[in-house]
Amino acid sequence: MYLSAQISYYPLTDDYKAPVKDIVKRLELSGLEVHANRMSTQIFGEFEDVMSAFSEIMKWSFETYGKAVFVLSIPIIEIRGFYGAQMVRGLPVLAWLSPSYTSGP
Repeated sequence: MYLSAQISYYPLTDDYKAPVKDIVKRLELSGLEVHANRMSTQIFGEFEDVMSAFSEIMKWSFETYGKAVFVLSIPIIEIRGFYGAQMVRGLPVLAWLSPSYTSGP
């Protein structure tokens, strides 16, 4: 089964940029399709490959950098081509929402 996943990684350290870059680089080396942006990283591939990569990355991160928070979203829609969020009523809203939803007052 093909999977689209979105991962956000929050290292609990003042120097957070290096761990984030390392996570993205390791994901890119996994052979999966990876798109990094400012809010999250999207991963595309077979279910087993994506879940295995996430498990390995999470374990490596905790062993290498210590405390962190991972957020994994697996939407039941295709997210390819989505590279961020838009602000609606002061809140970030994922860009794949219907335009009619985001055009309210």
